[in-house]
This record gives sequence, C-alpha cells and structure tokens, in this order.
Amino acid sequence: MSSPTLNRKFFTRSWMLFGVVSQKKFLSKANLLFFAVLLLALALQFVIYYVGLIPSKYFSVLGAPENHSKFGRLVAYSVMLILLNSVMLSVLKYLTNLLSLTWRHNLCVYFHHIYYANLNYYKLNVLNKTIDNCDQRLTRDVDQFAQLWCKIIGTLVVLPFSIAYYSYQCFHQTTWLGPVSIYIYFIVGTIINRFLMTPVVRYNIKQEIKEGDFRYQHVQVRNNAESMAFFRASKFEREKSNRLLGSLLDVIYRLYNWSLLLSTAVNTFNYLGSILSYLVIAIPIFNGDYDDLKPEELSSLISKNSFVCMYLIYNFSQLIDMSTTLTDIAAHTHRLGEMFEMIADNDADDNNNNNDCPSTTESSYSCTSTSNDAKQLLQQPVTSDSFPAFYENIDGVNMEMEAKFAKDDDLLCLVSDLTFRIPSDGGEHNTSNHDEKQSTNQHLVKSLNFKLHRHTSILVTGGTGCGKTSFLRVMAGLWRKYDGQFTTNLQFGARGVVYLPQNPVLTQGTIMDQIIYPLSTPYTQRTLDESRRMIDEAIDLVGLRECVDKHGGLSERSELNWKNVFSPGEIQRLSFARLFYHSPQLAVMDEPTSGISIDMEDRLFEICKEKQITCLTVGHGINLRRHHQLELKFGNDDSWSINPISPNSSTN
Repeated sequence: MSSPTLNRKFFTRSWMLFGVVSQKKFLSKANLLFFAVLLLALALQFVIYYVGLIPSKYFSVLGAPENHSKFGRLVAYSVMLILLNSVMLSVLKYLTNLLSLTWRHNLCVYFHHIYYANLNYYKLNVLNKTIDNCDQRLTRDVDQFAQLWCKIIGTLVVLPFSIAYYSYQCFHQTTWLGPVSIYIYFIVGTIINRFLMTPVVRYNIKQEIKEGDFRYQHVQVRNNAESMAFFRASKFEREKSNRLLGSLLDVIYRLYNWSLLLSTAVNTFNYLGSILSYLVIAIPIFNGDYDDLKPEELSSLISKNSFVCMYLIYNFSQLIDMSTTLTDIAAHTHRLGEMFEMIADNDADDNNNNNDCPSTTESSYSCTSTSNDAKQLLQQPVTSDSFPAFYENIDGVNMEMEAKFAKDDDLLCLVSDLTFRIPSDGGEHNTSNHDEKQSTNQHLVKSLNFKLHRHTSILVTGGTGCGKTSFLRVMAGLWRKYDGQFTTNLQFGARGVVYLPQNPVLTQGTIMDQIIYPLSTPYTQRTLDESRRMIDEAIDLVGLRECVDKHGGLSERSELNWKNVFSPGEIQRLSFARLFYHSPQLAVMDEPTSGISIDMEDRLFEICKEKQITCLTVGHGINLRRHHQLELKFGNDDSWSINPISPNSSTN
C-alpha cells in the first residue's frame, strides 16, 4: 500500500474519487448537497461573528445608564441570533451527514459495478496478491473516506477566508502586535504538540496492530474450530487469547500515558489562548491609546477585541486538528485509489474477454422427519467422553485409558455396530458438502464393525460424500454416533492418538509453536535441550531443515499466518513433523499427503512404521495402499467393507 501522505498521487486519486461521488454531473444530488453545505458554512461564519460581538454590546448597554433602555431590544436580538446559530449548526450537521451517505452510496455502487464485472472479485482476491483486504476497502475505507471528507470539507473551504478576515480585524484593533503574537504562539504550540504527537501516533499504530492480532486470533478459532477440536486445543487457544489481550492492553496503557501529556499540552494551548488575547489588548491600553474612552466603552472594546483574537486562535487550532484528519483521509484515499487502478489494469488486460464463467448453483438438502429419540440424540451437545483433553505426558500412556483393554494389549480401537449420520440443523455441527451426503434422513454408514490393532494400519477409501471425514469426526467425538459403540484405550495426545485434519492448523507464532501445537510449551517431562533435539529430529525427518533455516529458524521469527509463507506441501510435511514430535501410538489422518511427492510420501509412512505409529488414513492415492494392511471402503448407500490389502496392489 502507498504511504498515507499528502503527495501528488493523493491529489490525483482524490480528484478521481471526487469524480465518482459527484457522478460527473454538475446538478447531481451529491453536488447540490455539497454546494448547500458550503453556502451554509459561509453563512454560519457571519452569524458566529455577530454572536461573538454580543458580550461587547451588553458591556456597552449595562455600563452606561443612558443605554439601559436598549436592554430589552438587545436581549431579543441576542436570543434570535443564538437560536439562528443553533438551527444553522444543526442543519449543517444534518446536511453533512446526508452528503456523507450520498458519497458512500455513489462510491459503493461504482466500486460494486467494477468489482463484480469481468471476474475482478476473483482476480483481486485469488490471483493478485498486491491488493489486500478487498472487503475492508469496500466497507470501512469507503465509509471513512466519505465521513472524514464530509466532516472537514466545509471548514476546509471556509477556513482560509476566516483566517484572513480575523487576521485583518485583529490587526485593525491591536496593530501588528496582535496577529504576529498569535502566529508565533500558534507555531510554538504546533511544534510542542507535534513533538508529543509522535509517540501517541506510534502507539496508535501499535494499538491497531495489536487489535488486529487479537481479532485475528478469534477469527482463526472460528475458521479452524473443527481442526482445533481434533487437537483438544482449548487450553492452548485460551492461553494465547489471554496473552494477546494482555499485550494489547499493555500498549493501550502506554498510549493513555502519552495521551495524558498530549491532552495537557493541547488544553493548555487552548486555554492560554484566551489569556494571550488579553495580553495583546493590554499593550495599546498600557500605551494610553484608549485613555479617552469611557469605562463602558473600554469594556466593550476589550470584549470585542478578545473575541477577534480568540477566534483567530481557534481557527489555527482547527488547522492542527485538520492536519491529523487529512493524514487519515490520505490512507483511505490511497487504498481506494490502488484498488481502482488495479481493476482498471485488469480490465485493460482482458479487454477482449468479456464473458463471465457460468454460475454455479449452491447445493442444498431437505430435512425430513425422524423419530423423537433420533432427534434428541442428534441434537445433544458436542462433547467427547473418550478424549477430555490433550494428554501432556510424553513418557507413557494414560494408565486409566490403558486399563480399558487389559485383555488385548495390541487392540487400539474397537468399533461395534457403529451407525452415524449428518447432524440435523439444530444439531452439533455444520458439515462440509464435499464429504457428506445431501440428505439428513440417510445414514452415512450403518452397523460398522472392526478392530484396529497395533501395527495394522487401515486405509479408508470411498467416493466423494460417502462419510470418510464424518467417520473421523465421530471417532474424535466431534459428532455424536447415531447408534453402536466406538471405544479406545488411548488418550488424546502424547503416546496416544493424534489427528491430522485435512485443513492443517498453523497457529500464530514461531515454527517451534507449529511443531509443539497444541501445547504452549514443550513437554515438561523433557529438559529444554531434549525437547529441542526432539523438534530438530522431527524437522530433519520430514526434510524441512533448509526451509526452516530460510525462514529464520525455529524460534527467531513469528508470523501471524504461516499459511501465507509455506507451500501446501510444506504445510503437510510440517504436520508430519508435529506428528513425529508428539509420537502417538495411533495417527488418524485425512488426505495427509495430497500435496506431497510419492517419494516423500513413502519416506513419511516408513518413519511412522519405524516409530511404531499405527495409521488410520483417509486417502485416494494408490501409493498409500503399500503402507496399509487393511482397506475400509465406504459405499454411497451406507454400506461398507473391510478387506486385507494385497502387497502388490499399489503397482496395479
């Protein structure tokens, strides 16, 4: 993104956007509202001037007995003028709000027109990585551009005339000392405020970054809730959320400390201005220039001159405030201008290709009635009795879990008459339409029976939508089973069972954080050196040493989203490094090698065999058959079969 500065490109882009909001019609609604705001702002300045002179008139009337008869008319005049000022201020604010809405409407409609034309929305969001956050540009940036410009547009046009007029009035009343003193005071105050604004701006930027990190953490939880649930990562995600919150609040505390100094300086500057106006007036008084005036006339003159000086100071204060606003406007202007220019470049490149791709129809399914017992079962809360948490003891199996299958040491999982189906709309989980049947009144799989023993890996196959991923969800306890039993003697985590979902979780943090996920620190049963060796070994086993070194090592670089750094194949290998670090007895994996070469796939599964990790893998690649002993195949009519895999089947 271009830097948010008031450079030539800023004015070029602003002119382009002004053409959009005005619809390039002189008598458009936007232009009529704009002219109304300008005229009302100019008229308001005249009213404000006469309102400012009211105190001097009261000094003149109340100070001289012969003028007491004018008091009633002065009160009526004052009330009428103040009411007029109040109404004009309210109408000006109302018209400004209408102008902002009109500008936003015109900008949004225009950008929607070019954004959705010629597949630009696809090109900007998928193909082109130069433009970030198109959604934010079309919402927040458009809104802030319209609001901030309309907030200052009237004042910006009127202010030069106002400063010139009050400078002349100040010179006429106080000679050259008045305006020169105010100009010097303004320059000194600006320098002090700018010095104090530097850390405030810096911490404001840091706050926006920390706010983004904190917000992204919750977005990441929302987008990866299922994958995180497979890892039972509640503790890790909670600790990370609290850590990001603490970091955010620390920056805000520092911001408030510097803001205290800045606000003190600004308030001092504003209130000292009123004293400065009297100091300026005092010079001709002490010189005897007004010795011939009566007391009431002198009081009236002091009131009038102080208003002129104070309003001139107020105009300069508006300039300071406006410079900050213009900096914010520049940021939004550059972001919108960049998007407009990128779309124009895309349209120029595709000038001869004006046909959109055929639209796709979203799939849908209908819910039919089921028995009350079935409905209640499907709508139970999403919990898992088998895997309450990620077990963090790398030294051995949870003895409580181990005692479940004491009669069969090699038995890892037992599936008895297991039936499962897609949860209803009021049930546990929304499902992906890529791996589910489209009707909730059908069983995905019915009466499934098998045993999973150590060193006997199972390959789960079947057509799209037959329930392969759904079966993994049932195993993990993310979906309630419809009928039957699934039992295991393994805890969830170290030396137990670890899931590698189809959408791997890459959390915010370092590469080490990715390996040990969902733990916040390495296993406490190992020393730091031992843990480091385990992590290094896992990285070497998956062949990512060069990649890790290229990206700054294990713990030297922290990223918000590593998926933007690693390739899909590297992400899958990183998932295997995580698997080898946790070293479970059972690995349940969903398409874990779809982006990996066959040679690397062979290497990874051979390592699983060496580490005595039994695999239950969902996959389609024929090469996977050589690394599994059984094939569990799901049909599209809730049927299933389980058969041995021939050693030579991978070459057929």
